[in-house]
Amino acid sequence: MVIGGLTEDEFDLNLSKTLVAVGPSRGQRGDGYIRGRVDKACFELIANSDLPETESTVHIDLSAPLMPPYAVLLR
Repeated sequence: MVIGGLTEDEFDLNLSKTLVAVGPSRGQRGDGYIRGRVDKACFELIANSDLPETESTVHIDLSAPLMPPYAVLLR
């Protein structure tokens, strides 16, 4: 992924309000995706969801904007 730079941010993120944004698990809710298997992810926020919220909250220390071309294949 191509990012525009890291920013120090301090906030809590409820993973039940996110979806996996890229990859084979795209569209899966964040709280189910993170559950003990990975420690990094690219999520998109769900504006309005009918799905029940969970108490799956993580603390965020860094964030970065995605920049075009968004991804680069290296060989």
